[in-house]
Amino acid sequence: MSEMMTVGCIRKTVIPQQSGVYEALLGKAERERDEARKEKEKWGLYAEKAERERDEARKENEEQARLLGMGGEREARLITERDHYKTSLESLLKSIDDWNDSMVKEPADDFIAAIAAYITEKLEK
Repeated sequence: MSEMMTVGCIRKTVIPQQSGVYEALLGKAERERDEARKEKEKWGLYAEKAERERDEARKENEEQARLLGMGGEREARLITERDHYKTSLESLLKSIDDWNDSMVKEPADDFIAAIAAYITEKLEK
């Protein structure tokens, strides 16, 4: 029974003296754990924000590439269409000019020839 009393005495004297040290160490460990959690949260938020910005930039880039592709195709189609109309108009003006040359010359004929020459001059520019 004296052993039990000795153990009880040790607990009553040693443990209370050491508990302040253990509490301090425990408090320090908890603070470090909390700081580590905060850092993890902070870097996690930065990573999420960076991923969102990357995804938005990627979407914008893909949209711009799509629009540029569409713009190039549209431009090529419009150039082809313009060349077709220009060729048709030149052909029509040549037909008018040939018809005008085959007719008897009247004062109105010179006016039509002047209009045809003016239109041809404008098309060549």
